[in-house]
Amino acid sequence: MGVSARVFVDYWIDQNVEPEIYDDSRHRSREYAARCLRAARERGISTTDIMDEFGDLAAYIAGISDRATDRRSAY
Repeated sequence: MGVSARVFVDYWIDQNVEPEIYDDSRHRSREYAARCLRAARERGISTTDIMDEFGDLAAYIAGISDRATDRRSAY
């Protein structure tokens, strides 16, 4: 059995996405989403499976990045 879309995406984000402190974080989230989808396809995980699991992947990545940025700025 292969890696699930959720496990792959969450691991990929953990390894590749840094919290954004710039105003263009939404643009960067779209770039990250495109890179993540390419990496998933290379590993046999379909875009459909990811979209079914996450909906708007760029928004999901932006939310994670925003929360991480908020945690960083709290210290």
